[in-house]
Amino acid sequence: MKTILVVDDEAYVRKLVAACLRKTQFRILHAEDGDQALAMAAAEKPDLILMDVVLSGAGPNGLQATKLLKSNPETAFHRVILMSGRKPEIKPEDWKAAGAVAFMVKPFNPIELRETISNYLLTETNSGAHLSTPSANNHTKPKE
Repeated sequence: MKTILVVDDEAYVRKLVAACLRKTQFRILHAEDGDQALAMAAAEKPDLILMDVVLSGAGPNGLQATKLLKSNPETAFHRVILMSGRKPEIKPEDWKAAGAVAFMVKPFNPIELRETISNYLLTETNSGAHLSTPSANNHTKPKE
């Protein structure tokens, strides 16, 4: 069973993602901030991380946490999809430079969320080769 770590400081967003994925065969873990995300990623080794860019608290925000994950050899393999409700503030070069494989705009369509997750979980590698520009549906898809 594939594991997905959902990182968002808003409990309702974590619950919404879990509800969208309820009928799937994914194990869903939750973290409220960047520090929890880093600890859970190291301990649980999720197959995919959905990380909000703007996280409250004194720890790292989503971009910083992604960079930290990617700079650590023990967690560098994690695929991260960043998400935010502030699309104009997040440029593709920012999330790509952090090491994310995709970016999604909140609120997201549940079907698009499941498709995006499936696309990245079915992709064999997680190197930067799968980065692409945002699609018309507010998220990116891996290159075929």
